Amino acid sequence: MTDKQTLKPALTIWNGPYQTWVEACSAAKSHNIAQPAFTSEQWLQRITQQLLDYRNEFRQYTIAQPPRPCNLPWVVALTSPCSIVDFGGSSGWAMDYLQNTLTTHKINSYAIVELESVVKYMQSSGLHGDVVSYQTLDNPLEPCDLLYSNSVLQYFESNAPLLALIESATPEYIFLEDLYAKGEEDFFGTQNYYDQAIPVKFTGLGDLLKELSSIGYQQLLQCPYTSLIHGVIKPLPMENYPETFQLNHSLSILLKKAPQ
Repeated sequence: MTDKQTLKPALTIWNGPYQTWVEACSAAKSHNIAQPAFTSEQWLQRITQQLLDYRNEFRQYTIAQPPRPCNLPWVVALTSPCSIVDFGGSSGWAMDYLQNTLTTHKINSYAIVELESVVKYMQSSGLHGDVVSYQTLDNPLEPCDLLYSNSVLQYFESNAPLLALIESATPEYIFLEDLYAKGEEDFFGTQNYYDQAIPVKFTGLGDLLKELSSIGYQQLLQCPYTSLIHGVIKPLPMENYPETFQLNHSLSILLKKAPQ
């Protein structure tokens, strides 16, 4: 007989699916994912504390786990970019992680593209030196060697913001992590986020790769992104979705600008 006290309740992160972003917004009772989920004081304090905790752990042990799983140091070590754009880079923790893991290569410019409230907060925080800069999606970018994004694209209605950044920054490489992608076409849902629901997009991988191919990028790598569910590496908890909409894992994908 199973001891009921040992059973963990089923974890529900997402509800849906929905055919459109509008339907997901209606179900979440939200009109804009950025309000209030990623502009709240709670969010700003959380990402700041995560960065400070990481720095404290590294200072004590000279090695530390970053706030999120991140394969960026491997890509940087192999591609040697001097300039990086981080789409949705929050506190800039990934740059800290690079500085603490790369032994010889140096990053000269690390531009973080974020929501206006995050930009203002981080610019006034004094947490970073001159190498790290913040700006919003509305501002043009200097050309960069690598565009990075970790767990961001699902919070936009379409891939348009990503494509606009690529057009502006013209990176040699694109590295997307924790990408919720499957099949050919986008579908939508809501995500349970603390005490609220927020709309999310599950990217049609086929459509995304076609869009990137049309602007000159070819895929080099696709592998499962390692994320912890209840402290364990296992498939995403999407049993409440129809099987054809379930993702086993989110992805890490690497693309390179194709030769002309």
